[in-house]
Amino acid sequence: MAARLAAPPAPPSPEGLLDLGLDLVGHIARQLPQTYRLRLAATCRALRGQQRLWFAGGGLTVVLPADAAHAAHALPTPRGCAWQSRIRAAPGPTPELTIPAASLIGFPALQEAHFSAANVRLQHGGLAALSQLQGLTSLTLVDVYPSWLDGLQQLQQLRRVSLAGGWAEAAEAALRLLPALPVLTSLTLQPEAWVPAQSWHHLGSLTALQDLTVRQHRDGAAQYAALAAPLHAVAPRLRSLAVVAGDAAVLQQPLAACVQVARLDICVSLTGRRGDDAAALAVLTALPLLQHLRLETWGLGSEAVPAALGQLDGLTHLEVAGHFFSGSWEALRHLRHLRELSVQDVACWRRLRASLPVLGTVTSLTVGGGGAKLSERIWQELSRATQLRALALHRFAVRPLSAVARSFEHLTRLSIRGERLGGILAGALTSNLIVLGDKLGLYGALKDHGPCTAAALAQATGCHLGERYVVEWLRQQASMHLISTDEAAEQFWLTPAQAECLVNEAGPNASPHYSAGGFEVVPGLAATAANRLPELFKKGGGIGYDQVERGVTCGTCRELGVWVRHHLVPHLRSLPGLAQQLEEGCMVADVGCGCGEAAMAVAAAFPACAVHGYDIAEQALSIARGEAKRRGLTNCEFRSSGLEECCRERGLYQLAITNDAIHDMAHPTEVMHSVRRALAPGGRWVIGDMSALGSHAANVRRHPAAPLLYAFSVQLCLPSGMSAPGGEALGTMGVSADDMCRRLREAGFASAEVLDWPSPTNRYYLGSLDG
Repeated sequence: MAARLAAPPAPPSPEGLLDLGLDLVGHIARQLPQTYRLRLAATCRALRGQQRLWFAGGGLTVVLPADAAHAAHALPTPRGCAWQSRIRAAPGPTPELTIPAASLIGFPALQEAHFSAANVRLQHGGLAALSQLQGLTSLTLVDVYPSWLDGLQQLQQLRRVSLAGGWAEAAEAALRLLPALPVLTSLTLQPEAWVPAQSWHHLGSLTALQDLTVRQHRDGAAQYAALAAPLHAVAPRLRSLAVVAGDAAVLQQPLAACVQVARLDICVSLTGRRGDDAAALAVLTALPLLQHLRLETWGLGSEAVPAALGQLDGLTHLEVAGHFFSGSWEALRHLRHLRELSVQDVACWRRLRASLPVLGTVTSLTVGGGGAKLSERIWQELSRATQLRALALHRFAVRPLSAVARSFEHLTRLSIRGERLGGILAGALTSNLIVLGDKLGLYGALKDHGPCTAAALAQATGCHLGERYVVEWLRQQASMHLISTDEAAEQFWLTPAQAECLVNEAGPNASPHYSAGGFEVVPGLAATAANRLPELFKKGGGIGYDQVERGVTCGTCRELGVWVRHHLVPHLRSLPGLAQQLEEGCMVADVGCGCGEAAMAVAAAFPACAVHGYDIAEQALSIARGEAKRRGLTNCEFRSSGLEECCRERGLYQLAITNDAIHDMAHPTEVMHSVRRALAPGGRWVIGDMSALGSHAANVRRHPAAPLLYAFSVQLCLPSGMSAPGGEALGTMGVSADDMCRRLREAGFASAEVLDWPSPTNRYYLGSLDG
């Protein structure tokens, strides 16, 4: 899997903004932040001479280090307002970055700030400290907690605010505070959970608003209806509007008032009744300045869509997604000024050939095909559409790119995105080769002996009789950018960053970014998928963790152990009063302990504590017991027990820990009640589980690790959750933050909260009992 760093463009004009893009692709690449630290840091040093600052996130140390207070003052100040600066801290597998908020005033020319609660925290005043940056006009907050918004009302200079993800309470707080910003002209709200209907009325108080984006889940009639009145209040001033509105009728009155809107993006439900849908969409024809339209529909299709589109003769850009029936293409002949067209209807490819004659003014065409095959006749028709200058064909089964390119010499831009199956297959097969490199010590030898030839590597690893295999393995790994190579010298090596991910699992150089060990699960899961899942798909049932291959157990342990070894104990110490309790000695339970990494980490850090690990998987417990003995941990004991019946002695433990196990349990509700009974008064339970979003639709659409986590779910976690009669079958992504907190409260915990503990894939919770 590849990762790339976009090179900086030529020195821009004073009005420009210098962007360095970071694209990390796939599970491996997401764990390779070190690869770009030196390169990006060097770029930043060069940029400082140009009086421009850019701090990119995605796991890079150049994102405001812990000594930001000193670093800020050490950097030169950009000259003039036109020299824009930006601080960006994007989500990624980084250690937590705690930023003293006051240190940000060391960037007096800062105009845009982007923060994510996934790995960045502000201290000592929160956003209020930014009020001293008079040039700060744009603020983006992603996945933040309500406390992040303290002081937002003091940023009187803000013109643009964007709030995405996070809890509904954060969006509620923002809506209450935003009316205090007198020059706010652009607002984007994309909360992950539903915001209570009564909170939306604050939108109507934003008197300077010109650009508005509001996106929520496509359900909830009450929330949609609550949007209508505040939208109508701000509509006359809007130039741009993007909104998910539920029933199309909800938008009729607000849209009728949008007399200045030039750009519109709406997602609505249609009834399929021609008269009702026509009335709802006819309001589009009353927008005199409308030029850019994105229309997404769901529910029943309707012939009202083509009728409405055919009357929008002022459109220059049109994108349609959802149901888009045959008449819609013919209706486009009336759009005399249309230049760019994008249609994501999965059936539209069948009508493409017949519809091309009506697209005489369109110079940019994007079509989604849902995996359908483009026939030779359609290729010929497309190649004869000589007015096209840009063509994008997405999700089609396409021929080789070289053959396609020869057919479209008149184009200036061509984008072909097939079904991704080739890339998926390459990743799957590469996973096996990562396991091989780890097992044979090839990565370790590359670190110790590189740069070296294939012959030298084969000799160093005892593979000299199979040198030809080593050659081919090296070439494949280099082609996936997992190792480095000098093609001319035929030498290969690991950079320090690559070694962190592929070699440095343990010892003094152990890395929090190590990932190769987790790939040990792949062969075993492949066997499960091939030999066990077909029967489960037809007959139901599950597979317990004791029934999977040993490599799955070991690989899971190695993957989860990385975060535990580097972060668990420091985070436990940060909980109020817990460090002293652990130092003095208390009883700790690791429920669903697996191979025991969390239990052993606590036992090693706090020798006065007695730590008991509980699990039902004997295979994992055997590994845990052997490792505890090897480490000499006499205060750590592992017990085999049905998790619903674990911790039978009431009030025995002061602390319980569960890491990546709740979603695997067949009966998590019973386990949560059992743990509550086992805790002493004032006891606490720390739970780590996947950072699932508020719904499966949101996970599929927005969660960056959804393909990986759902793959684990089908092959491992879901079968585990169905391995006992009446299993709840949560799956890897089955527990959202709201759901976990609700479960804790229903189990009898006095409080349940989400902890601000950064993790690449997990979210951490604290359930507490009254003292």
